[in-house]
Amino acid sequence: MRLEKIIAENLGEDLISVIKEKHRASLIPDIKNVIIETSSSNRYLLYIVREPELQPLDDIVDLGYLSSLAGFYNARYLYEFVKYEGINFPIGNFQTFLKPILYKRDEYSVFAIKLPKYFSISSKFHHNGYGSNKNNEEVSSFDRIDQKLELTLEEAFNVAEKLSSLHERCLPERKNAEGRTIIDENYQLVNEMSTETFHQKVNEFLEATLDSNGKFFKNPDDSFEKFNTLFKSTSHLSEAYPECNLPKVLCHGDLTGSNITFGNHREVILINHWENVHYGSAAEDLSYLILTSLNPKDRRNNYLKIFRRYFYTLVDTRHIKFKLHEMKEFYLAFMKYAVFFSFPNLALILKSEKLNDHEKQGAVQRWESVLDDAFEYESGGYVSDNEHPLTAQNSENRDVSGAVLRTRHSTDYPPFSP
Repeated sequence: MRLEKIIAENLGEDLISVIKEKHRASLIPDIKNVIIETSSSNRYLLYIVREPELQPLDDIVDLGYLSSLAGFYNARYLYEFVKYEGINFPIGNFQTFLKPILYKRDEYSVFAIKLPKYFSISSKFHHNGYGSNKNNEEVSSFDRIDQKLELTLEEAFNVAEKLSSLHERCLPERKNAEGRTIIDENYQLVNEMSTETFHQKVNEFLEATLDSNGKFFKNPDDSFEKFNTLFKSTSHLSEAYPECNLPKVLCHGDLTGSNITFGNHREVILINHWENVHYGSAAEDLSYLILTSLNPKDRRNNYLKIFRRYFYTLVDTRHIKFKLHEMKEFYLAFMKYAVFFSFPNLALILKSEKLNDHEKQGAVQRWESVLDDAFEYESGGYVSDNEHPLTAQNSENRDVSGAVLRTRHSTDYPPFSP
């Protein structure tokens, strides 16, 4: 019996299929993220992590293990926060938390997200029919075939509007103080793990990109020199994250087109993979999405229009204290961080046998254009668009309560386990 079948039974369902994603670099490999379909036509998104019962004298020193638990419970917090605050945000509906799930002499923790009925498998995944897994169990399998590596402007605008609905409920910053502390403590582990992995494997990433796939770059040697200059100027990945006065809100932390499912009318149906969620700059997610998922021309000509859509959608629902030009300043300073943080995923894309040369070329062009802009900005040669955005500054005096923090789901578990 496979793990997903056991989980389905705990949900009171019969498993008929498992949907697997491909072509995505996992920030935390030990967190499994799958979608299952049941005989009652329900679809669930599952977050799964190994979490054995620890004895009092057990010494936990493995950063990978700790970061996987930290990312898992931070993601769980995000889903519960959205549910109990009643936020209209496309992540599905938190269903339940299961612990422990016993499988092959190991223990797992799971939380299940029920996906909306209109979430279409056929539009996002390819059904391969029934087959047998290594345990000779008959199970239907799905492979993702149309991963959205590059977005249209309309899709970016739609994501901006959705982000504003989440961020509106994260303000003022004094709200959910206890939850912020837990998220911040956990994220320190996740961030430390991703930073350590980046620095340990940077030469491997360089080999997979500029060395082995130089044909996709307009000038591999020039790109290497620019990357090397930026890399040497930063001793730690977190140093590349710009300081700013923007409020801290819940951020996805890896918001690219490949983590978003769109409908037939380019509406946002699902934003997935929240294991890197944290409280960060209000401009972080949108900046990263623009930098990684728009073609260079659309990005350079329209990034401020996308920020305007976010900003004025937020202004319509809440009085805010920051200004639009502060988002622009963050975006420009954030480019160096985006170059580094997106580099592992670029290496994965170029090594993939499932993507064609056109898709790989597009990924390189997006990354290389950000590298060029980041290098020019950091060296003082960046040519600004000189656009002075309209601003708005209002006082924040709304009294909102921390509903989630008063629940069992978010407060009475320590940072790494319930």
